[in-house]
Amino acid sequence: MARPVFLPRLLSKWGFCSRKRAEELVAAGRVRVDGRVRRDVLCAIDPERAQVEVDGVPLQRARLLYAAMHKPTGVVTTASDPRGRPTVLDLLPPALAGAMPVGRLDRDSSGLLLFTNDHELGDRVASGACEKVYRVLVPGGHGAERFAPLRAGMDLDGRRLLPMAVRVLRRPGGDTLLEIRLREGKNRQIRRALARLGLDVRALERVAIGPLRLGALAPGGTRPLTRAEVAALRRACVAAPR
Repeated sequence: MARPVFLPRLLSKWGFCSRKRAEELVAAGRVRVDGRVRRDVLCAIDPERAQVEVDGVPLQRARLLYAAMHKPTGVVTTASDPRGRPTVLDLLPPALAGAMPVGRLDRDSSGLLLFTNDHELGDRVASGACEKVYRVLVPGGHGAERFAPLRAGMDLDGRRLLPMAVRVLRRPGGDTLLEIRLREGKNRQIRRALARLGLDVRALERVAIGPLRLGALAPGGTRPLTRAEVAALRRACVAAPR
């Protein structure tokens, strides 16, 4: 007998939907286990023996997919766009159909984007379990003291941001290249925080998500994660404070 698993977690772990959505489905009476409706989100079942149905359709374990993409600028991180702009799903190879982006990079930003149908892991990464690392180019030559408000944690739109780790890497051609590390992922957070300091962003690229690195992956390119990378990502999420 396998170790019992809470029913919403099973739906999420098998790639059917997110944990939150699974809890909603169970509470609404849309999930049956061995022919019986189960409304208790704390219902624990044997994943190897139980027959699970959602809306009368038998649930099967999905093949879990994990991939890294180098999102180029000019592409939006959505499944579809009413304005007809290219989306990250347009760049996703057919073999990875069903995997969805974890978190977002805005249209003008580039860099590492994780794709998976492992909703449990994706939710942990998106919620800040993994540190994200960015390279950010701003105009003008600036010393480390210029970015002290970001390190201290600043107010933005009435909310207090967590402190960011900011390091000046170099000053190419009169500009300043920064490395910024953070766990939060609020909408256009880095751009808006720097704007509060009177600085525009010339370029923004995400180069790491936890143990994952962008490396030499070309813009628009996608590659599957190795087993070692998936395991490292899981360990990073487990070790992160909740």
